[in-house]
Amino acid sequence: RFSDSAEALLFSHLPWTDASLGDKFTIEGRDGQKPLKRRRIYLRTKPFALELSLPDNHVDIRGLNEGAPLIVQHEMSNTDPGRATIHRIRSRPDGAAMDVAPERIGVIDHINDQKSLIHVVVTRGVDGTCPISLYAGEPRVGEAVAVRLAQHHGRTGMLTRIIAISATDQPVSADIRRAFREATRVNETGLGFTESDIFIPPHMVAASNIESGDLVEGIAIASFNKKRGTWGMKAIEAKSIARNQIVFGNGDDDDN
Repeated sequence: RFSDSAEALLFSHLPWTDASLGDKFTIEGRDGQKPLKRRRIYLRTKPFALELSLPDNHVDIRGLNEGAPLIVQHEMSNTDPGRATIHRIRSRPDGAAMDVAPERIGVIDHINDQKSLIHVVVTRGVDGTCPISLYAGEPRVGEAVAVRLAQHHGRTGMLTRIIAISATDQPVSADIRRAFREATRVNETGLGFTESDIFIPPHMVAASNIESGDLVEGIAIASFNKKRGTWGMKAIEAKSIARNQIVFGNGDDDDN
């Protein structure tokens, strides 16, 4: 009967941190061990919410819905940056679902139908993925979306996960999506490039019958070049609106 008071005294040195309850997941057992059922929990930290986890049968989260607002007292591991011990959990009546992760505006730049994943770029250097099932409706490449992001420690470092996503009509930064109308050159391999170096993929060049010197209009989104480790812009829509209007010099073309 004194357990609550004892815990309050024992952990009085730890601050309360706003949190939101996440989804359930299973860690498959190894060497004959039983699988572990876990529950994600997101803590309010900057610049992104921090993803931790705890047993799915934890007494303080039983029966709570995904997104439930909470406050927690926790300690991060001194030896493993991805681990923490959550000591106490309480409901946060004045909170809203997933409110520990601020809403950000991004653009869907890739849809992986085989893995059922959506990839979203928020800014150059900030991107994340989520299951297609998290999105209400039919996702489309180039579509503006409002997302909430959380980070967790993975084998290769910090990874970003989208924990909420919805379509939006809010404006998108020109760094990640913009309309263009520019002169275009096409190299001998069928790669297209506009005056500002927007990359037009060869299948799009062929489908729209784009030729060097054409004035082309379309829509481009941010694209990361893994080979170079740099960001650029890639057309997702392109059409020629004026044929052979501009003559280019013999500059060196390069792929994006």
